[in-house]
Amino acid sequence: MIRAEFDEEIRRGLEDLIGRTEPIERLEPAQFARKVSSHPWSLGQQFDHLNIADRGMMVKLKEALANAPNTNDNTVDHTLLGKMIIRGAGPGGNVPVPKGFGPGPGPFTAEVAREYSARLREFRQLLQDAAYKDICGTKIKSPMSSIVKYSVADAFAIIVAHGQRHLEQSEFLLRN
Repeated sequence: MIRAEFDEEIRRGLEDLIGRTEPIERLEPAQFARKVSSHPWSLGQQFDHLNIADRGMMVKLKEALANAPNTNDNTVDHTLLGKMIIRGAGPGGNVPVPKGFGPGPGPFTAEVAREYSARLREFRQLLQDAAYKDICGTKIKSPMSSIVKYSVADAFAIIVAHGQRHLEQSEFLLRN
């Protein structure tokens, strides 16, 4: 994939997640406790989990990009492990939640959705700031496990895929 296409795809994915989160930011606190029998987490827990995962990813990405070399390479390729994680963490994926990354019991308010939306905006800025950085050759350790490494490009795609998965689940909760 050409780098400009990758950046645009990730930017659009982040924008989509921000747009889908904005109406949720205006919900009443009681709606964040909403659960359905087919899913174990409430709406607030969906966002709490996203915040826990993305806080760790933000730290790892900032560290990696601060030390990433510039590049003239105009292509983006995901690592094999990255492709597997993107697929498993995204919509339709069924990766178990690692220990320490599950949501708390609540109660939650709209602040949990606002925090997620603000971090998505930070990721969008980080992507823009990384425009000339080597995002394929620069590796990060997963916030979930220090033995798992993947590229910065993989990390951006994982953030979007994981967000899409949980926004779909959140929207399902609101419809049912």
